[in-house]
Order: sequence, then C-alpha cells, then structure tokens
Amino acid sequence: MQIPIKSIPCALCHKPVSLETAKADHNGKAVHEDCYIQNLGTAARPMTRDEIQEESHALLSWLELIMDSLKRNRGLLTAADESDLSVIQQRINELREQLPQTIN
Repeated sequence: MQIPIKSIPCALCHKPVSLETAKADHNGKAVHEDCYIQNLGTAARPMTRDEIQEESHALLSWLELIMDSLKRNRGLLTAADESDLSVIQQRINELREQLPQTIN
C-alpha cells in the first residue's frame, strides 16, 4: 500500500512544502515561493560552516523520516532491502555523532 505524498522538502530550507503551493526553482526543484525570492541574491555565495551544519541536520532528519516510513512498511521489503536499511541507518547514526549537538 502506497502512502500518498502531500508535501516534499523545500530545496532551499528543507522544511515541508505542500505540493499544491510548491514553486519550481531554476533547477526544477520544489521550493517555497518566499524561500526562492530570498535566495535569489545569495545563490552564488558559498555556504558558511554553520549553514552546512544546519543543512546536514535537516537532511539527516529527512533521511530518518524516510527510514521510519520504510520500517513501518517492512512487509514490502526484501532481505537485501533490509540489509541496505541497516547500512543506511548505521551511516545516519555515524553522521549524527560527527555533527555538533548545538543545532537541532
């Protein structure tokens, strides 16, 4: 049974953006309209260390949500899928340990 997707992460802020209100950026990625407008002047600027850490935390959070969803649907997974999930979860845990704990 597939769960319908009602939102996806914004390519800029990584917070959920509704499929009904999402806009597409210059790469065709879903974004909030406000995020796109705010980002127009900063697109060429390199990310700071804090921004990289913040984005890393956001991406890891999305990976964990995906992992949780997959785990709830375990009956649909093969043994190879289960093995892959285990490896991915281990890597997520390793990455979480490497990031500073001050950013949530």
